[in-house]
Amino acid sequence: MTLKAFALAASMLLPLPALAADAQGPLALAKKQVESADYRMTGHLVRVDEKGARTSYGIDIKAHWFPEMLRVLIEIESPANARVHVQLEMRPGGETSMQIAHPGDSKTDILSFEKWSDGPLGPGFSY
Repeated sequence: MTLKAFALAASMLLPLPALAADAQGPLALAKKQVESADYRMTGHLVRVDEKGARTSYGIDIKAHWFPEMLRVLIEIESPANARVHVQLEMRPGGETSMQIAHPGDSKTDILSFEKWSDGPLGPGFSY
């Protein structure tokens, strides 16, 4: 019985190095894609409330990889009462920060992680 248990445990452990080696390919590809990021997207987010009323938000998203940092700038330009600029910075070590500014602000505010789920346009949208 001990031999069977040992054989079962060995068979479960043997594939692990192969799985770890196979995981490096997709991770390396994903890292390369992030480190070559340079794009801009422009469009609209549309909120539909429970009564069917629609609100269209003009949005512009720019992302660029700088040495050791991915910086994403999200600008909501319309309607005027929803205007906001949000800058997200992500570093390879996992450190992420977010800054937010509204029209008329003299400086950006650092958005704490606890507030990331609030979203710039209310509870319907989040970061």
